[in-house]
Amino acid sequence: VEFRYYDSAARLGFYGWDTNYTDLGGHEGGYRFLHAATNTSEVFSGTDSGIIAGNVKLTTNTNSTSNTTGDLVVAGGAGITGAVNIGGLLDVDGTFRANSTSRFDDNIVLQGASKTLQLNNGSGTTKIEFQSTTGNASIGGVTDVTGNFNVNTNKFNVVAASGNTTIAGTLGVTGATTLTGALDLNN
Repeated sequence: VEFRYYDSAARLGFYGWDTNYTDLGGHEGGYRFLHAATNTSEVFSGTDSGIIAGNVKLTTNTNSTSNTTGDLVVAGGAGITGAVNIGGLLDVDGTFRANSTSRFDDNIVLQGASKTLQLNNGSGTTKIEFQSTTGNASIGGVTDVTGNFNVNTNKFNVVAASGNTTIAGTLGVTGATTLTGALDLNN
């Protein structure tokens, strides 16, 4: 369909079948909508135009394996003001940033050599860091434990309810020590 409209000048538009287009599935031909178009021997060229619609349903069920494959490929940015439900894998090739509270109802796995999980303050200073290769953890503040505290299962244990502490190795004290309760020495 060729149509005419006027903005700052008389213009030509086109929407219809384009036999020169090849879709993402490799099929020849596709629907085209152009504005500021020209008609040269019934071959239309122009600027791809936007579409405002109530909804769009894509039905080829073509999975995405990259940012240029699948039922829907967006060459620019996408702004979405409503909820989004993704029924399959979400693969983010760049930075993932959430600007509000995020909730994960299942496991979170960070996998890879020399990767870190960091919690930073508002200035960007790392306060907590976990290393994937070494398993090392660094915590830059007070750590409160409300349950039992166990090191290597049974080497150092603190029972949360009583505060009783068990040490399965040698206790070395290099500074002054104050004992305010009974001291029971068995060895």
